[in-house]
Amino acid sequence: MPTKTPPSNLDEMKRRLGPLGWATRSLDGFLKVSHFDDFLARIHQAGRPDFFASALEQADVKPGWADECLARIPRAGPLLAVANHPHGRADGFVAMEFLLRARPDTLVVGNEWLAQIPGIRPWLIEVDPDGQSNLAGTRRILDHLKHGGAILMFPAGEVSSLRPWRRRVEDPRWADSFVRLARRAQATVLPMHIAGRNSGLFQVAGLAHPRLRTLLLLREFQRQRGQVIRLRAASPVTPAQLAQHPDDAEAAEFVRLRCELLPRRERAPRAAAPDAPKQAELIAPINPALVRAELQSLPAEDLLLTSGDFRIYRFLGADLPHTLREVGRLRELTFRSVSEGTGLACDLDAFDAWYDQLVLWDEKENRIVGGYRLGPTDRILPLRGKHGLYTSTLFEFKGDFFKRMDPALEMGRSFIRPEYQRRPTSLPLLWRGIGRYVLRFPQYHLLFGPVSINPEYGQASKELILSYLRHNRLADDLVPFVRAKKPPRAMSLHQADLDVLQRCAFDLEHVSGLVSDLEPDAKQVPVLLKHYLKLNGRLITFNVDDSFGGCLDGLIVVDLTKVDPKLLAAYLSEEGARSFLEYHDFHA
Repeated sequence: MPTKTPPSNLDEMKRRLGPLGWATRSLDGFLKVSHFDDFLARIHQAGRPDFFASALEQADVKPGWADECLARIPRAGPLLAVANHPHGRADGFVAMEFLLRARPDTLVVGNEWLAQIPGIRPWLIEVDPDGQSNLAGTRRILDHLKHGGAILMFPAGEVSSLRPWRRRVEDPRWADSFVRLARRAQATVLPMHIAGRNSGLFQVAGLAHPRLRTLLLLREFQRQRGQVIRLRAASPVTPAQLAQHPDDAEAAEFVRLRCELLPRRERAPRAAAPDAPKQAELIAPINPALVRAELQSLPAEDLLLTSGDFRIYRFLGADLPHTLREVGRLRELTFRSVSEGTGLACDLDAFDAWYDQLVLWDEKENRIVGGYRLGPTDRILPLRGKHGLYTSTLFEFKGDFFKRMDPALEMGRSFIRPEYQRRPTSLPLLWRGIGRYVLRFPQYHLLFGPVSINPEYGQASKELILSYLRHNRLADDLVPFVRAKKPPRAMSLHQADLDVLQRCAFDLEHVSGLVSDLEPDAKQVPVLLKHYLKLNGRLITFNVDDSFGGCLDGLIVVDLTKVDPKLLAAYLSEEGARSFLEYHDFHA
């Protein structure tokens, strides 16, 4: 049922603006106060039950969001949605219309300026922006959440404005009260980002006096007519994830970071550059009978592992030409599927001939499943020098690097063919094969090599991963001895966001969540990189490999003597891990 005719905004603005209130009536044409009163009258006259859809229609503002964002709204349970506040009242209309699509029980927390809009009160929990009379509002928020309801809050408490010292338009510091509310109600937090900003006039006026921004808010509301205001949603933050940040202010910063990174979300997987070289057609598959015959001709000690239908073999590249050629074909096929690869018909190079090759063979299906390339430095360096190592094509090694690392095992060109990538046993089987290799050659407790972040990751995702690794997993003792031949370009993320990342994303899973929000297919930190980091891997430096699809390579080093003993035993067996560690204790 329609409410009584709303009062004019002129007197209300004059009261709220104090000494500046004289301007409201004399400058009505400029400030658009009467236009807003007309808007209120239209809402009052419409009296529709779908209040927020009606408000947007009367304001001639179109909301926009992707279906995948709607899918991120938890359908049940206590939910506290938070968003930035770039425009003013329109933000509340758009965010509520979005949330109500999935959660009809959503209420919005707002001030008396929002309360004056006719028809909004059934969805409104009113609070005092000056914080003098919020006890009743807080109790109502908690009661609604504890009964499984949904709440929308704008933690900034005011509209985004120009911050000259940070050279961008943004919200002021978010109040961390929403974190305390979420903790008390065990609510899931949904970070959202609303695109856009108010005019340059609004930003400049605010520098002269904050109340001038308030004076211009209704004019800004009128400016939004005919526009589309887009909203994005991040992955929900569960109570358990929020508990990983025990400090309320830090938790609020991290939730805000998840919100503010959303504009960097990739719209779709990146297509190949128009000037990218044409890829050659892959060579035909090698006859499996030839591959099988070569593998079965190996000495018994080169069958490193048997597990069900799977076998892991070790061979010198030059010794099994048919098998090596099939490995090269499968590498290229696999790498192309993630926008990497050489572009050649077969991914083989001169290094393959003198490197050891590990292959995972499916006995039942009669085919190669995956592989690794291993370069023992104590065998290669005396004969070929550092240029006999593949990593020398990506990185320049200086000084005593190899004296510190020798003997070591260079690892790379790892792949699991696409049909087997979703099987949870494929990568662990390969690593059990590596475990058997180092048991046979126990001098190799140091592993190093390039680990890739493929070109399908967006620039923001790459920067988040790099920033985390540089500040948390850097091999500082080795950094002076290695230089990337083509370092990645300078960071494009704001330093303020990177600072928050360093303070709050102290766990790789935090970074994975941020990356997932930014990627259109929700992929996280690369699986192999995660695997190396679980092995206590450390990064030395980073390089862009233009000859391999422009992928970003991190030079990683793993010391097997410093791996968690339980994890080491998973790959070497308990007895093998014990003998391996005893060997290195003796030689130390």
